[in-house]
Amino acid sequence: MMYKFIYCFFICSICNDANCQTAKQTFIKAQITNSYQKKVRLKNKSLFMLSAGLKVIEIDSCNADLKNTIEFTFLLSEPTILSLEIDGSKGWLSFVVSPGDTINIDGHADSLYRSQIAGSFQDSLLKTFSAQIIKPIMKNIIGNSIPADTFKFYMNKVYLTQIDFVERHSSDFAALLICSDLSVTQNLDSVINEKARHAFLSLSPQLRAMKIAKDISYIFFDFPNKFAVCKKMDSFKIEDVDKGVFDLSYTLQNSKLVLIDFWATWCAPCIAQFPVLQTIYSKHKKRGFEIVSISADVNMEAYRNFLKKNLITWVSVTDGSGNNSPVIKQLNISMFPSNFLIDSAGIIKGVNLSIPEIEAYLNHEPF
Repeated sequence: MMYKFIYCFFICSICNDANCQTAKQTFIKAQITNSYQKKVRLKNKSLFMLSAGLKVIEIDSCNADLKNTIEFTFLLSEPTILSLEIDGSKGWLSFVVSPGDTINIDGHADSLYRSQIAGSFQDSLLKTFSAQIIKPIMKNIIGNSIPADTFKFYMNKVYLTQIDFVERHSSDFAALLICSDLSVTQNLDSVINEKARHAFLSLSPQLRAMKIAKDISYIFFDFPNKFAVCKKMDSFKIEDVDKGVFDLSYTLQNSKLVLIDFWATWCAPCIAQFPVLQTIYSKHKKRGFEIVSISADVNMEAYRNFLKKNLITWVSVTDGSGNNSPVIKQLNISMFPSNFLIDSAGIIKGVNLSIPEIEAYLNHEPF
């Protein structure tokens, strides 16, 4: 499975009403080399906002002065994540800010993401945890071609480390952000899921009262029931970039059992399992077994080149919109590969089955 780092950057809680009871004056002061007269924009832009297809909001903007300094002042009612972006420069900088903080930023316009940030305890807590604890674990995965079981071992280690962080920092906003990261595990290991839910419930009442906590709670406790084993999956259609409309209902009408597989060309574990899937498919196709692989690629050149170089004899479709694909959002797909095994009536028989589990089901279950 390919992990995707997501510390959720949510719509910020800047209070435009001067009488907002809980709001505090908050300051951002930045010294950004090579920013003179450039437009600097304060937003809520982040990897999460972009990948989830959420609206990025510009909160304020100003031009850097002769000394390359930028200042923003506003009322803030609760912790959030903000970002700075400079016109004409690549990249952007995101950071956690709490009501009453005075954030000091020192950086260069051409490498804004490398800027040094001071004045935010929550930002420092989150980034120190990521740099000192999570990244060393992830070095075993990133850039390495490893078996799926090995990948799962290291990812579970990441999750358990995050869970421990949440339980030790249950009153910190950083822990709530880690919970947003943990919520993407809800279609994976059931033991990890239960530990993550327990960690979320350990958060302080103040944190769990925040809107973003309610969104996370929905993912933890309500959403999984929609796509559990024995539940019915609604049919869907995909506007494939090359083949027109793919209609799952048509495939179900002509099959007895369908494996819906979510993958991408940049996901090494996804690619590694294709030869085995080909063997399984060839063996069971005549019995009514079908595979539908749905790609999360946005680089269509890479996607098309992969299909040309690799023999995939089952259905492969993509709408080219990556994580913004309606189907990926509908099924809450956040890890790759992910899969659902469903029968001709759309009843879910398995969720995120390993290759041995798929083989065992096909070999021993009548269909």
